Amino acid sequence: MSPQTVHRQQGFVLILTLFMLAAITIVAAYFGQRVQQSLQLAQLRQVLTDKQIAINNTRSEMLFRLGTTYLTPYGLGPQGSEIALDDRLYSNEGTSLQMQDARGLININFASDEQLNGFLHAMQVPADQHHHLIDTLRDYIDVDDLRRLEGAESADYAAVGLPPPRNLPLFSPLELKSIIGWRDMPSLWQEPAVTELVAVGGIPTINPNTAPWQVLASLPGVTPEIAKLVVARRQLGPISVALLTQMAGTNLDIFPPILIPFPSDHIRITQRAIGMPWAIRYNVKLTPDSNTAPWQVDYYYRVEEKADPTNAKIAANGSEIPKLPPRSTHTTTQTVVPFL
Repeated sequence: MSPQTVHRQQGFVLILTLFMLAAITIVAAYFGQRVQQSLQLAQLRQVLTDKQIAINNTRSEMLFRLGTTYLTPYGLGPQGSEIALDDRLYSNEGTSLQMQDARGLININFASDEQLNGFLHAMQVPADQHHHLIDTLRDYIDVDDLRRLEGAESADYAAVGLPPPRNLPLFSPLELKSIIGWRDMPSLWQEPAVTELVAVGGIPTINPNTAPWQVLASLPGVTPEIAKLVVARRQLGPISVALLTQMAGTNLDIFPPILIPFPSDHIRITQRAIGMPWAIRYNVKLTPDSNTAPWQVDYYYRVEEKADPTNAKIAANGSEIPKLPPRSTHTTTQTVVPFL
């Protein structure tokens, strides 16, 4: 074999070796990247799992408290250790929590036309659209297929490619997104969205100690300005019907009552894992006389959010969210008789 041939073979072997080393390097880099991505995904799953566990722990804690702690005009528990039921934020084990008395919301299934008019006005819905929204709501939940003057029935829904009305009371506030008129009114879906302010269970009365101003503005004679004053005044202590009547300048102590300054047996709970752009929401009905459980969950759904309101709240206040108060040492399945 000539030296020239040997030199060529050595050159070929060198090139082949370099090629194989390059291939091994590329393959190693590829698998290294995949391993790194897998590790990152595993870490993310672990974080999500930890947050879900924290949410579940807080949910179990709140269900326990709802089953063992009495309601008062101050909220869940006695004054000093109460959990407010006006949707204010609390923190617990890396999660945030909000509890809202359903009596502090407007009962969309049973509210009168007068209440709905006041509420829609507070939600900045144009006055010429009020009748349309009220009629479509009534047509959606009533049992017949007779169309109101400005309402909508099955044929109207079919014409726009929507499922027909269920002809039953709304099961959750999210159903408002299925009603003609309501789903298309921009002001109803700005912050706070209409789903934040309505309830579907309980009785059609309002608790002035837990209602946001938009709901208080649905009361006869209560303007948005008076409603905001009521929200500010109740920071000093619970508001009675007599005091609200005095502030509004109109008699609200009527029969059947539209005001009861005491929480209902329906509590809406919203939970978030701090830093996550979604929340879970569910409505708990207290059933102390039940043979199976002291409560039942009426509905449960996930709330998608563009921003984390928990972090936004911290930034707005310049301070941390207050921690959930410790459990009260005085627990009972009985409720305190409300003052009227």
